[in-house]
Order: sequence, then structure tokens, then C-alpha cells
Amino acid sequence: MPSVELTRLRDQIFRILTYIDRPDEFRRALVNMLEQYGEHAYRAGEAVSSRPLLPAFRAPALVMRQLELELSAAAHRQPDLLLACAGALWQEAHMEPRLLAATILGQIPATHAEPVLASLHAWMRPAEDRQALDALLERGTVTLRRAAPDGLFRLIQMGLGTPGPENQRLALLLIEVIVSDPQFANLPPIFRLISPLLSAPPARLINDLHHSLAALARRTPAETAYFLRQTLATSSDPATARLVRRMVSEFPPEMQSSLRTALRSRSVI
Repeated sequence: MPSVELTRLRDQIFRILTYIDRPDEFRRALVNMLEQYGEHAYRAGEAVSSRPLLPAFRAPALVMRQLELELSAAAHRQPDLLLACAGALWQEAHMEPRLLAATILGQIPATHAEPVLASLHAWMRPAEDRQALDALLERGTVTLRRAAPDGLFRLIQMGLGTPGPENQRLALLLIEVIVSDPQFANLPPIFRLISPLLSAPPARLINDLHHSLAALARRTPAETAYFLRQTLATSSDPATARLVRRMVSEFPPEMQSSLRTALRSRSVI
């Protein structure tokens, strides 16, 4: 792996940015740089994930961080051009270009919320590599979470309303990402979006619902406990009660008691 000299690195990134009006050339130039800095050989002693992953160039953290800084700044200056470049990067078969595509998407100004949402909708595919998908939802929604959350709510609503579990899982994963952001405060719409699914939870989504509700419980335990008690009072589906029972341990001890009381009224304990 070549050593990283910061001035030279910045010059290389500057040259790459001269191609931002030509997305394919931009992509090729950036990938060539990542290959130059990459380390492709496995080193003994490093952990290897058992989960299938996209191949990676293994570019140094300094290179990735500088690319993220420069591409984020460019996304604010020329959002339309960087959106097109992000789309080209997302088509790459390696992890780092996907991570950078997600970073660009999350730094596009809120004035361009609709094309960002369109990109998210197009890139959120059930068969996508999970690490790339996690990065897309975490990095790619930063500005939307801060300044245009209604678009994310629409995206979640579309996913939850799609027949079949795969797109619903993606929507629940997006809920988990949004709720886990400490700067995101508009939680009431999240409860409204998840309520119909919780009233009659499909067996294949129980774990996904649990993760989303656990994220809500960590952020706002009192409101989430109240939401679960209200759902228990209005839903006759046994799966709802079973899910709430699984959720009890996610709450502080003083709130667990009220949930157990609500569950006893359903005769599940």
C-alpha cells in the first residue's frame, strides 16, 4: 500500500473533481485512485466476516476521510452534478465507491430532497449487500433527517404498504436508523406509521419489528411503553401480545411493571 501524503492526496482529489460533469469518467478516476491506495492482500490475524460482503479496495482511513470531506463540500456547491456522480459510484462492485455514494447523497442540500429520495428508493433493494445498505440508510439520509423528514416518512409508508416482507423489512430498518439519530426529534409520525403493522404483526417481521421498537424504547421509553399499552388495548391479535412480551426487557424496571399489567389483562403471562 503506498504511503499517504496529504498534499498529494488533495491534488489527486482535485483532479477527480474536474470530472464531475462526466459521471462515468469521475467514477473511473476515483476507482483508479482507490486501487492505487488499496491493499488487496489478506493479512494473517485479521478478522474475516462470515457474511458475504462486497469486495473492498481496503483504502486507508485517511484517504476515505479526505474523499468524504471533499465530496461532501462539492455536494453542497454543485448538488445536481454530484447526484449524478453518486449514481455512477453506486453501480460499482466494490464497497468504498458505494460508501462514498451514500455519503454524497446525505450531503445534498434539502432543496434537492426529491431527487435524493428518488435515489434512495431506487437503491434500497432487498438483495443489496447489507453493509452497503446500512451505509446508504445511515449516511444517505443525514440531510433528510435534519431538514426534510416528511420525505423519509413517505418512503417508510411506501415500504410498509408494499405486499411481501422484504420491502417492509427495509422500511423498518430505516425507522431504526432514523430513531437512533439523537438529533431526530419528530417521533410521533414514526408511531403512527408502525401502528398498523404492530396491530397485526406478520410472523416473518417479528424480529424486525422488535429491533425498531427497541430503538424507540431507547430513545423515548415512556412514550413507547404507552404506545405498546394502547396497542394491546385495541388489538386482538395474539402476535401483538407475544411481541410486547418480548419487548418488556427493553424498558427500565419501573416501566416493565405497567407492561406486564397490560399483558396480564390479555392472559399471556
